[in-house]
Amino acid sequence: MHSKNILLVALGGAVGAVLRYVLSYFFLLKSKASFPFATLLINILGSFLMALLLGILNNYCIEKETLKALLIAGFCGGFTTFSAFSAETYQLYAQGSYLQMLFYVSLSIVLSLLAFALGFSIFKA
Repeated sequence: MHSKNILLVALGGAVGAVLRYVLSYFFLLKSKASFPFATLLINILGSFLMALLLGILNNYCIEKETLKALLIAGFCGGFTTFSAFSAETYQLYAQGSYLQMLFYVSLSIVLSLLAFALGFSIFKA
């Protein structure tokens, strides 16, 4: 493990986390829904971006390990919001919103996996 890669993960994570915050903030300004749509959309977009970036890095980049540290572990890790997903799922459970919770968990998993597969398939062809 190189200290350069640790710094790249930290830098990418900071950028990803700030972008997640900004997108969530503006989404919440536009929507007053109690359903956590912002986190759902960020998880789907993050899955798609991760697959797309992995496809690009694996097929076109020589320095892929350094870029993987920055973009995959750092940016995508900071951008996606699985911990927020867990907290919001528990909050729906605690509120007794079991159907919304099931809907949210199902959509998050299925659509994120489909978005990842779509992003990855772009480079498989």
